[in-house]
Amino acid sequence: MSTLETEFNYSSLSVKDLLEAREAFHVHLMRKQNVIATAIGRTRHRIDYDDTPEAKRDLQTRSREKTLLDTEVRDTSLPCVLVFVKKWEVRERMDPTDFVPPRIYMPDGRVVPVCVLKAERLDRSDPKVEFSQLRFPQNLISGGFPLIVTGQGMERVASIACVVSDGSKYFALTNRHAVGDPGTPVYTMVRRVRMRIGISARKQLGQVKFTEVYPCWPGAERFVELDAGLIEIDDAEIWKTEVFGIGPFDHLADLSPDNMSLDLINVDDNALVRGYGCVSGLLKGEIAALFYRYKTLGGVEYVSDFLIGPRRGGQLGLHHGDSGMLWLLERRTGDVSELRPIALHWGEHDFMDSTGTGKHEYGLATSLTNVCRLLELDVIRGWNLDQPYTWGKTGHFKVAAQACSMVKNKNLRTLLEANLENIGYTDAQLNAQSGIVKAGSGKFTPLADVPDLVWKYPGYRGYHNEHRRPDEGPNHYVNADKKGKGAYANKTLAKIWAGSGRTDIKEWRNFYTSHKAAKRDRGALPFRVWQLYNEMVRSLTDKDVIRFICAGGTASHYVADAAMPLHLTQYSDGKDKSQKGVHAALDELVVDANRTDLLAAVAAGTQKPFALKPIKGGRAAASAVIDLMLDTCKAVPPQVVFSAYDKYGAAKDWGGMWQALREPIVARVVKASQVMATLWESAWIEGKGDTNIPPNKRKDVGQTGLQKLYESEDFTPSYSIDDPSLDSVLT
Repeated sequence: MSTLETEFNYSSLSVKDLLEAREAFHVHLMRKQNVIATAIGRTRHRIDYDDTPEAKRDLQTRSREKTLLDTEVRDTSLPCVLVFVKKWEVRERMDPTDFVPPRIYMPDGRVVPVCVLKAERLDRSDPKVEFSQLRFPQNLISGGFPLIVTGQGMERVASIACVVSDGSKYFALTNRHAVGDPGTPVYTMVRRVRMRIGISARKQLGQVKFTEVYPCWPGAERFVELDAGLIEIDDAEIWKTEVFGIGPFDHLADLSPDNMSLDLINVDDNALVRGYGCVSGLLKGEIAALFYRYKTLGGVEYVSDFLIGPRRGGQLGLHHGDSGMLWLLERRTGDVSELRPIALHWGEHDFMDSTGTGKHEYGLATSLTNVCRLLELDVIRGWNLDQPYTWGKTGHFKVAAQACSMVKNKNLRTLLEANLENIGYTDAQLNAQSGIVKAGSGKFTPLADVPDLVWKYPGYRGYHNEHRRPDEGPNHYVNADKKGKGAYANKTLAKIWAGSGRTDIKEWRNFYTSHKAAKRDRGALPFRVWQLYNEMVRSLTDKDVIRFICAGGTASHYVADAAMPLHLTQYSDGKDKSQKGVHAALDELVVDANRTDLLAAVAAGTQKPFALKPIKGGRAAASAVIDLMLDTCKAVPPQVVFSAYDKYGAAKDWGGMWQALREPIVARVVKASQVMATLWESAWIEGKGDTNIPPNKRKDVGQTGLQKLYESEDFTPSYSIDDPSLDSVLT
């Protein structure tokens, strides 16, 4: 054995190393008669043999076949390329040209182990599903229950994974092959009565090029099977967000080339999975391999993100009809146990046992992260959980109300104070929590939270989302610390703001494109303020006071967002799993819960002299908001919030966390109120408000006209940053 082999640290091999090794040697492997598939994972050891040198040298030991079923991953297992063969042969008895070498040697010196396994597939399966054996919902529907689709004279049954949302509508997630073409009705049975639950949505995923899903990894001639389909739900009120047979679950196991590792391969029960199929019931397994190549057609290969097998000594027990179910990753840290959605089940391979008479089922599954990213979805864990990018009602309403009293122009202040309760709430109302509107109620919503409670809220007024705005979400934040790639390598938006590109929308688009940011990750907060500022000026020019109040009142929401630290970072809900929940905790348990102290402190802080310097034009308004965001990033870096959460969150000492963050948060609310007052005053001057809005119109404009206006899709439409229509409103 060479010095290189003895000294090489196999444990340092990454997923990328293994994929590069498989790619480099794959053509040679697939030319060998016996090889039928490959994957990456960890070397597998025979369950009833030890790893001593004597055992490894013993011909009888080596001649006994190794399969997935009679092997296990141990803490001594090495990262490797897994090679699956039709029949088991040892080197001394086979054609040398068909021998699979124990290692792959890369040109740069890397050495990658190879683990050979016999994997004889059973191609026969029973597609029948006994309806009498299925468990249907009695009232509320959820993941784990059956769905029924009729086509070509047959009824197909599959499992529901979970509820997801694109920010505009709610969907049930399952497989594309289960729901059929867009518009196909989908049913289940409720109390033995066949009931339509929705229709197959246009958003679907089939086979996608490997390099499109994983652009940093090799695999040009491979496709990943994603097989994701959506059911557009008819009535969200009859759905639960948990999974039947499992219950509530935790945050998505967010996987990417940056953090996807071989830790997903189970060792010592540290990476188990479970799911609930509508036919098989509760299923317990483990991830056996990654990127399993399950098919070759016309020289093109198809892979599955995960190959999921039974836990040691057990059976997985998959059946037809389990397709579409959700796999959840089980992780335990000390006394804390988590169930995190990780994969969407779409297929099954049955492998023969060593006797050739029995079989074991293995599941093929898609990374749920890829499904959510490519279809721009969020997994819904609860109807009141994970509403992204909000800053509790206290912050939004306080900024909006405080700004009204900070403007210098007496005529404008008269108008705004007359409309104070149309724009926000008074401190007394916020302290008493009396009459505070609830999300989606359909009642008049003060303008400061219309963007969250109306434009972003699913099912507003129960009108099946007709008032919802699918492109609204990214207008509430900007990931200032996310780095670009290519020409933008090592640059962040915060650095771009400091240069000439701070309000250049083309520069922002190019930056997002450089790192292939998903549509929902292309934050556009300053451009939304630009658009609304233009509307404020235009409304005054047109002498439309209702539109002026509506545009300015809703603009205050985004200005408040620009002062919220966790709206300006890619780590909006923590940098690691231990910090999950920090966003909601800061909003509700820290800020909202200490509203009396916050409101008093902000009121005192705004009494200090404030030099209001008017600006001109929407671009300047956007620039003012960017200055606010930069100031927020410097004054309260996300790590400051995370550190406070790490220190106080475990003990649920929210009072301690408030005291740790009180001073910077108060300062942020004061600063945002000053910026909003500047925008009100600047627009009033630019739109000649003193002339165009006479004294008899400087009064309460009423809620009826405001509500009709903000419920209109034509009022300041919400655009994504890449929509050319946005350019036309930024003039």
